Order: sequence, then C-alpha cells, then structure tokens
Amino acid sequence: MKKCRFNDPDYISLYYDRALENEAEKRFSEHILACKECAGALLALEKDLFLMNSMKLMDVPERLMHRRAVFKLLKDGIRIIKNLTGPDLFVPLELKGTLGHIGDEEKIIYRLKTDVMNVDIFGDKGGKFCAEITRAEGKSFFFYLDGKKIEAHGHVTEPSVLIDGLEKGKYSLVAGERVILEFDVE
Repeated sequence: MKKCRFNDPDYISLYYDRALENEAEKRFSEHILACKECAGALLALEKDLFLMNSMKLMDVPERLMHRRAVFKLLKDGIRIIKNLTGPDLFVPLELKGTLGHIGDEEKIIYRLKTDVMNVDIFGDKGGKFCAEITRAEGKSFFFYLDGKKIEAHGHVTEPSVLIDGLEKGKYSLVAGERVILEFDVE
C-alpha cells in the first residue's frame, strides 16, 4: 500500500496548529474526509496532545535531584560551569566541520546519555542555545522552561528532535512522568 503524501507528522502538526496557508488548510480539511490514514494520524496527534497536557509534572524533592547542571550562555556559545553529580555527566565533545545544524564553525557540544534518551546542549546564534534530544523515536516527552511547558512531543517518529532559540532559565526534560534532566542556563 502506498503511503499518502500528506501523511507527514510535521504537516499534520501545522494543520492542527492552524499554521497552514488558507488554501492548503482547506485542501487538507477536504482530504482528511476521504483519507483514513491522515484522519487516523490527526486523531493520534490529538490523543497524544490530550494525554500529554493532562499529565502532571511530578515535583522531585531537591535531595533526589542528582542530575543537575549549570551552563553559562555566552555571545558565541555555551559553557558548562557546574556539571551533574552521580554517574551521569555531561561530556564535552569538540566537533568541527559541517555537521547539519551545527554549521561550518567549530562547536563544543555537551552530551548527556541517559537510559531513556540522549541530550546535546550547544550554543546557537545571537546568544541563544539549542537542545537536541536523540534516541527519541517512539517516545513522548515534554520540555519545560521555568516550570512552563514549551515543547511537547508525543510518540516521536524521528530519531532526534531539535529545540532551538532557547534562552536563559531553568529547564526540565520529562519523559512519561519521569524527570530525565534538570539544568539551568545563566
């Protein structure tokens, strides 16, 4: 069976968020009436978002937070000033050359490997930074800034998710009801 050309998670998310141009939104609205595959994908997205928004972020007592790091945001990158304690640490990796989103210049990436997913933290342009969540395929997660949900991904279909344009604050990465990581950016 041939996959429907409209059945793309990013396109369906744009439709759900009402971010398509009027004509494209109208065409897709008519299309999902006849396409079970796209209608099912839209319903699955709505279900995932409903479940994710109905979950409560569990407060973790400070004494149990062993995965905590502090980064300093610089004009030309990001530097770690306090690493995590315990067996899991952010490991600095120096990467050079053209590496997709990294660009041509040399970058330092801080990588944390967990049993659930990996997290790369690296500087971006304009005094901002990025977080790339890898080993994310098939998982659902939330990304919080200062206690407010800024990213929600239900049943990710790609191996990684890039969250860019991030600024200073207190961040949490939650998968299911488990806090995977907490870190601060000053």
